[in-house]
This record gives sequence, structure tokens and C-alpha cells, in this order.
Amino acid sequence: MGQGGYIKLCNHTTHKWILLHDGTYQMNAWRRPDSVDRGREVSFYFEWNQSVFLNPCDDSAYATYQLEGTSIQFTVRAQASGSYTRYYFNTYVDLQTLSLLDMPGNRYHMGWNHDGTVYFGVYEEEGRYFRCPKKIENFFAADYEMLKDKPLNQISLVGSHDAGMYELNGKTAGATIHNTLTQTLSIYYQLMRGARYFDIRPVIGNGGQLWTGHYSAMTRIAKWKGRLGGNGAALDTIISDLNRFTRDHVRELVIIDLSHAYNTDSGYRDLNAAEWARVFTALQKTDHLIKKSAVAQAGWPLTNLGALTLENLLSLGRVIIRLGDDFPWELPDYIFSRNCLHLCGTYSDTNSTNTMIHDQLDKMMRQKTETNMFQLYWTLTQSGCELLLEDICSAALNVNALLMSILKEHVSSSCYPNIIYVDNICTEKPALAAEYVNQTKHNKASLDSKDVSPSIQP
Repeated sequence: MGQGGYIKLCNHTTHKWILLHDGTYQMNAWRRPDSVDRGREVSFYFEWNQSVFLNPCDDSAYATYQLEGTSIQFTVRAQASGSYTRYYFNTYVDLQTLSLLDMPGNRYHMGWNHDGTVYFGVYEEEGRYFRCPKKIENFFAADYEMLKDKPLNQISLVGSHDAGMYELNGKTAGATIHNTLTQTLSIYYQLMRGARYFDIRPVIGNGGQLWTGHYSAMTRIAKWKGRLGGNGAALDTIISDLNRFTRDHVRELVIIDLSHAYNTDSGYRDLNAAEWARVFTALQKTDHLIKKSAVAQAGWPLTNLGALTLENLLSLGRVIIRLGDDFPWELPDYIFSRNCLHLCGTYSDTNSTNTMIHDQLDKMMRQKTETNMFQLYWTLTQSGCELLLEDICSAALNVNALLMSILKEHVSSSCYPNIIYVDNICTEKPALAAEYVNQTKHNKASLDSKDVSPSIQP
């Protein structure tokens, strides 16, 4: 016996995928398909072998596919790693001769979720291949005529939790990539996956440098003192990614939300005024910033940007930077205070998928109004031993895959999320869910045109 799960292969190309060869070692099951027809999605089951007398870190399987009529090949793999007593499971795709224009590197990590499903899909447009459909890259532009005259508080978009934590550059004791990293792609590629709201947590660390960070006070484990976490991407790298994207996407609005700022070189204390000034100076290099003076000059209120239409905001720039924490000092012209968006919503603070879903839907039904912006916290919170053993990004793949089906049951034109806030934005699923919400809210031909809040079943 062993842990099992599913891989779904999604062929949105003009070519049939043909199995060339495959192999397994110490796997209980690897039921890969012989082919995947064009336009089809096929799931298959596989299972690791965790027998007492076998070393599970040797388990592996692979299947190599070729796009029929081409020389393009890729290999789907399942691989265990680690030691006999501490091992990890993972699935990934070696792209080989498959070049994905919106995918960095030569390997795509699908992750792993026991009894869940991980996905690998390829889209083809004009003979070029992508991990996501182009409409996701152009999230606002693709539906601009429908959304341009809508207030921001009536639009749904994807938010990235701890957006800079896709790499680890220094950490505390007990921190690993599994309990500290919340994303697998850089800010640029999260943008290409449709993310438009980014939770950026500036920290000073590694000898006075500006990074992003993910740190938690260890109140969940008895007798553990101090912090658990690490530093992520450099702030300058994030700014470079933003500028690269907004240069080429003139109808895309991006929101940066700053919070949880610490000096990790000095006891994890809050940043002081001089240290915040360093952060603000770095952020000033962001292109196409929307400024408070421009909003005021247009005669619009600084305390409710959510009431402004997409067209209003894009006439002033492409990037809003908001400080999500209270701030006792004066802010620069390009940094908005926390009250500029009437955000509501809170974490569920649970590691149970069902509890999180019910809690977030209940909050959405009770808190969403015509004038505020409801943030749907579609994230799981590790606790206890999970902080040392579980993987944030793998768990996120499973809950993100549920977004569309759950929202189809519970979203109406008066009850919907404005920010769908998730971990591990590596597929198109969160953005497609946000697109569905916008169609439901604003498209007269939508399948769901209910005006009453739906009931929620426990």
C-alpha cells in the first residue's frame, strides 16, 4: 500500500499526444494513457509503494509523449526523494523539446497532493505553445469592453498570498521550502497567470538588504520561541518583473499591498521610519505608478479607489501601491494608505479544506456589499507538526482546483469575491474562476444571473 493520487493531462493543442515510452520503479500503480486526443483532458491514477521493507525514496515513474506529426516531446514524472525515514513525493514535467512561451526553465513542477489531482496542460495559439491561454495573460484587456466602466469594487481578480515567496534566501531554524514558500513562480509569471493583486511583505535581512519575507510567530507549537520563516525574492527583482509586465500590457491594472514588514537582522522588529524610507525609495522605481495627486486632480476621492472604474484608474497609471498596515508617518505621493480600498474578509485559520471553504463562503455572503471589496482567503494554514512536514504549495494546488466548481454554486450578481486570494499561482484555474465571477456579475448572457445571495450548506 501507499499514497496515491491523480495526474490530469490537458491537451489544448492541434496535435494528438502519443506515448513513446515509459517506465516505473517500485510503484504500485502508474496507469498513464497511451494517448491524449487533441482538445481532451485525461486523468490517470498512480500510487507510491510504501512497504515496510522497501525504501520509498527510490519510487519513480515516467511517461514520454510526443506531439503527433512533430518532433516535440515532453516527459511526465513522479519521483520520491529524501531518506528512508524522511522522504518527499513530487510530480513534474521535463519539457525537453516543448517550448512554452509563458513558462520559465525546462521543468514544470506540478507538486503532489495525496488523493488529489495535479495538472499539466498545454494551449496552442498560432503554432505557439503556452501553459495558460492568452486571455489569462491579458486578464483585464480580454474583457475590457465589459469591465472598463465598472467600479473596482464590482470586479473580481486574483490575489497572490505572500507573492514574493517563490524562492528562499536565508531562513530560521525549522524553516524549509515546504513550510515557507507559498508560490512557485516569479511575480512576472504570476502576472502571466492572471494575478493582479500582490501581497508583498518587505523585510530587511542578510546584512541590511531589501527582500520580501514570510515569518510567523510560533505560538502554535508549545515551548517554541521566536519566529519561523525566511526571506524570499529581492525587492528590486519584484520591481523589475512589474516593469517588464506593465511595459507590454497597457490595459492591465496591478495592485501591490505592503504589510508585515520586519528587520530580520535586528530581532524581527517592525521597520522604523528610516527603513520604510528605503523601501519607498526602491518602490519609486516602479513604472506607471498611480499617484494620490493625480487622483485628487481628477476630482476623485483618495479614500475609496474601489469606487473608481477600471477606465478611470488606467487613465492615471497601471500600478496602485497600498500600505496595508497603519502608518504613523507621512506617505509619499505614490503610496496610498490602507483606507484607499474598503477591503473586508479574514483568514479561516484552518488546515481543513472543508472548514475553510464553508467559512469563506459564509463570510462572503454576510460581508460583501455594493461598496466594499470582499477578499476571499482561499488558503490553508498549517499548524503543529504540519509546519515541519506539510507542503504549502502542494496543498494549494488541490484547493485551487476546487475554486471554479465551488464558485459556480455560490456566486451571484450580488454575492461574489473581489479578490480571490490564493497560494501557488502556477495554473490558469484561479484566473478562470475570477473571469467566471466577472461574467456572472456583468454579462447579461451569463448562465447565473441570480440577484439573491445563495444558501450555504455545511
